Amino acid sequence: MRYFESKTPLVKVSAIGGALIKWETYDGEVGWYSTDDANAIKTLDQCIERKVGGLIRVGTQEEYEAFLGKAKGRPVFRRERETIGPEGLVAPPTLSLAAPPPSASPVVAVAEGNVAPQSGKPVEDPPKPVLRSRGRRAPEA
Repeated sequence: MRYFESKTPLVKVSAIGGALIKWETYDGEVGWYSTDDANAIKTLDQCIERKVGGLIRVGTQEEYEAFLGKAKGRPVFRRERETIGPEGLVAPPTLSLAAPPPSASPVVAVAEGNVAPQSGKPVEDPPKPVLRSRGRRAPEA
């Protein structure tokens, strides 16, 4: 029996032969998979070696049992899904709350006479686009 831990259990991994590896998770952040299937073991070892399929590592039986002890009695993690209600289609929030804008430190400048205060950066014109012809070139005469 081999034990694997994934820090990205929502990433889907298919084993050789097409079987889907379903990570056991209760929080959606850490998942465990135990198996004695040679194809699944070979697939997960290749994912670790190639660094694909998310953050996967080989775990121990003690770590797996500790995870099961933590998960005992907790509800099964379910990803939020879209629902249809009286207000129409309601999708789960996919973006985190907006971060507050960075605090801009005001530039203090003393104007002498009729001279306007200047900011630190000069205004530059954007670069001109380069137009390229598409398609075949006309035959040379």
